[in-house]
Amino acid sequence: MYCAAADIVQRLNRNGERAAAIAELIDAIAIGEDELRVSLRGSALGIEASNLKDWRMPLSERKPYRETKLRIDAGRDRPEIDMKVVALIGDAMAARDLALASPELSLNQIANREGRRRKQLVKLVRLSWLSTRIIEVITNGRATVGVTRKQLLEVELPLNWSDQEVLLGFAG
Repeated sequence: MYCAAADIVQRLNRNGERAAAIAELIDAIAIGEDELRVSLRGSALGIEASNLKDWRMPLSERKPYRETKLRIDAGRDRPEIDMKVVALIGDAMAARDLALASPELSLNQIANREGRRRKQLVKLVRLSWLSTRIIEVITNGRATVGVTRKQLLEVELPLNWSDQEVLLGFAG
C-alpha cells in the first residue's frame, strides 16, 4: 500500500518526472468563491478513493495583488477639459434654479435655507448668466489658458455676453 505513495514521493523529488507525478496524483482542482478544493486519485497512492478526503483551502478575502489599470493616452490634439471649471458652471446653474424657484425670497434667505454662504450664492447666480459661447468653449476643452475656477468666481462679469467674451479672452 505504501509502495505507490513512496514511488510518487520519489518522482516528485526528481525534476524531470515532477509534472507527470503531479498529473497522476491530482484528480481535480475546483476553485469556489471562498475556497480551493483539490481532489487526489487514490489509485496513485495505492489506496481506495473512498478513504481520501478533498483538501479544502480557504481563499483570501481580498486580492493579494493590485489590479493593473489600462492607461490609454490620446494624442496631444485631445483638448484638456478643466473639470473644476465645468463643475463650477454646473453649480452656478443649480444656484440660478434655486433663485428662480423661489422669487419671493431674497438670495440671503435662500442661502440660509440651503445652508450656504450668501456671498458664494450671489457669485454663483451671477456666473450662471455666463455667455453660452464661453460655456461651450470651456466644456469642449478649447478654453484659453487662464480661465480658472478662481478667476470666474472673482471677476465682475458684465451682463452683455459680447463684453464677457472680450473680458475673458474669448472674443474673435
